[in-house]
Amino acid sequence: MYVLFQMAEIVLVRRKVATVLDDANPLIILLLVTLLQACTSYAQVINRAPHFVPQVGDMSQFSLPENTPVGTPVYHLKGIDPENGPLRYSISGQYFSVDPLTGVVTLAKSLDREEQESLEVIISITDEGISNTEPNTVSLRRVIPVKDVNDNPPIFHNRPYIVNISEATTVGTEIEVSNEMFNHKTR
Repeated sequence: MYVLFQMAEIVLVRRKVATVLDDANPLIILLLVTLLQACTSYAQVINRAPHFVPQVGDMSQFSLPENTPVGTPVYHLKGIDPENGPLRYSISGQYFSVDPLTGVVTLAKSLDREEQESLEVIISITDEGISNTEPNTVSLRRVIPVKDVNDNPPIFHNRPYIVNISEATTVGTEIEVSNEMFNHKTR
């Protein structure tokens, strides 16, 4: 038998006890029935664990360009508690902070793709305990790719470069350039 109590699942368990009476006194029967109900029934509250909303609230498809300004909100963690209780969010590491009540993730430290191509974080969601139960915490490991942005100017070595190409060469023709072409010194 299932009963809904404070948005929690309560399971009632009954044990059957056989009783034999020679003299059927109604007061004794009432007393025994009341005593049996009080002693043999108990309620077990089940606080089910919360979960992140797949793909849109769990950072599983998330990546970030390296030129994102510090302080920018970059993601919104979203979760569901089966008992509809309040949730708290957290994130590990030094690159992000999260508002524990709203789940909004903000960039806390600047990124550089040339130094680190991905970030590893642990995101967590915690519900509140109900009816003297402990709160549940669910954590997920996420690897967040840092997208490269053309933020470094090109560097040319051994300049100048001189290459002769015929003006009759058609547009779109691939031209193979080898190091031998650049090994001569110009004066």
